[in-house]
Amino acid sequence: MRYALGEILLIVIGIIIALQLQNWNEKRKQEALFTSNLEQIYNSLKNETEIFAARMGVLEDQISTLDRIFKIQDSVKLSSIATSDKQRLIEGLFWITSPFPNNTFESKYFASNMSYDPESITQRELTKEISYYAEKLNLSEPLLDNTAFSMLKEYGLAFPEISQDRDFSDFQNDSTYYSNEDYKKLDRLLASDAFLPALKTMKSGYFYQRMSYNTWKSDAESLMKMIKNYYPEVKLLYQDVGIIGTSLDGFDDVGGESYPMIETDFELSIWETELYLKEGLVKFRCRNSWSQNWGGQDFPKGTTISDGDNIQIPKAGNYLIILNLLENTYEFVALDK
Repeated sequence: MRYALGEILLIVIGIIIALQLQNWNEKRKQEALFTSNLEQIYNSLKNETEIFAARMGVLEDQISTLDRIFKIQDSVKLSSIATSDKQRLIEGLFWITSPFPNNTFESKYFASNMSYDPESITQRELTKEISYYAEKLNLSEPLLDNTAFSMLKEYGLAFPEISQDRDFSDFQNDSTYYSNEDYKKLDRLLASDAFLPALKTMKSGYFYQRMSYNTWKSDAESLMKMIKNYYPEVKLLYQDVGIIGTSLDGFDDVGGESYPMIETDFELSIWETELYLKEGLVKFRCRNSWSQNWGGQDFPKGTTISDGDNIQIPKAGNYLIILNLLENTYEFVALDK
């Protein structure tokens, strides 16, 4: 009897140990999966903060352009300006009224696929905050009155010709693109009673839209800090970062490809390379693709802007190029004495 009871006890203990090991192993797998999803969300949030910042910058420029148009209107009829200036006016009107493309936020997709350990307070708290952020992004973007943009098209004005090596707000400036008939259409549009009020309504919408982007950006940055606080091991994951432009072998339109950069600091996501650059333009991007790219407005150092302007290289020479994707900065250090 004692022997039988001993055998039963050993079996029970073995089963308990096996169950504990199984539970521990399942928790370890679940933790690894949660951390992996969290890192994807962390990277998505970083990308979204850059998108929000870039669009806020565009909105500020559009509001400033609208103010200049209103100032001109207060002093002189827009329809009476010189013909040579009317092309730039058409281009400017299209630029300030064209709606942004629809957003696709990866963080919403990753948030919808998150699973967490209900016994983990940390995982529950993070999942709640991530879901709250994603739910706010599910709300429609601030609605803008696109009447002014629609009127430009209704009056038969063609969208300006985009320059291939600049951003969407910089046009070809071809003096033959618009005809005298187009300028007459512009005069009729400017003389209408509805166009300027439509521009003023759009300006009000831009202020509201900028405020929304600023709120989303602050929320994303706060969430990134929260994730990093709970899981310090998460990091930004960029692959095959390179530099491309006319200062090298040109952009894609002439077969140019990215010159690879080396990640010199894995934790801070710092990339570097030494190159000879001609006077011209450059941009940073990932995987020889434009899906993730950064430009800037200053030289020799500045702040990266997602989908921003090409960076102007004013002087040819050898440079140490430093790109910090955590702090959103770049620097061109001249190596020539």
